[in-house]
This record gives sequence, C-alpha cells and structure tokens, in this order.
Amino acid sequence: MTTHEQSLVIGGHDNFLPKLLTAINAATRIDIAVSFIRASGLALIKTALEDALAADVSIRIVTGGYLYITEPKALRMLMILQEKGAQVKIFESGNTAFHMKSYIFIHREDRLSKD
Repeated sequence: MTTHEQSLVIGGHDNFLPKLLTAINAATRIDIAVSFIRASGLALIKTALEDALAADVSIRIVTGGYLYITEPKALRMLMILQEKGAQVKIFESGNTAFHMKSYIFIHREDRLSKD
C-alpha cells in the first residue's frame, strides 16, 4: 500500500495551479464542482482537461449561475469539453446560496507524474 502526501495549498508561494495541473495529468477520473467558472480560469486548465479526455479520463463538471459570475465564454468552453466527452451540468441556484469548490481526482499509480 502506497502512502500519498496530502497538504493544504495556502497561496502565496504555494500556488494552486501547478498542483491542479499535476492532479489532472495523473487522474483517471476528475470531478469538479464550483459555484462559477470564468473563461480566464478555465483557459489555464482547458488543454490539460482535453488531454485527459483524449486519454479516456472520465470528467464531470458542475457549476452554477450563482451571483451571475459564470461567463458565457466559459460556458462555450465547457460545451467544447462536453463535445469531447466531459459530462457538464449547470445548476440554477436561484436565490439559494451555491458557493462550493470541490476538486476530486482518482488516479492509478501508473498515471502519477514522476516529478
């Protein structure tokens, strides 16, 4: 049994993006649930997500219209990912608070990066 180091990303010099890309690249299944998506943020991981889809990685993404922050351009980018095999859902929150951020990655040892 292999033990994996777990840590909290705290910002500053501990950037989230490199850790997110490493997790995407090692995953065999990706579940992302976020309250909103902006095109600038999605653009940072879109190529990695497309590469994962090309490698038959299961990707599920749920986002919402909370506070009207999700951008139409980001929705179009999600539609492209959906055309490539991702499951994408949009939650209409109405007056209900929906402000979650969850990233779940399942991986096999042979897909882990050798950094």
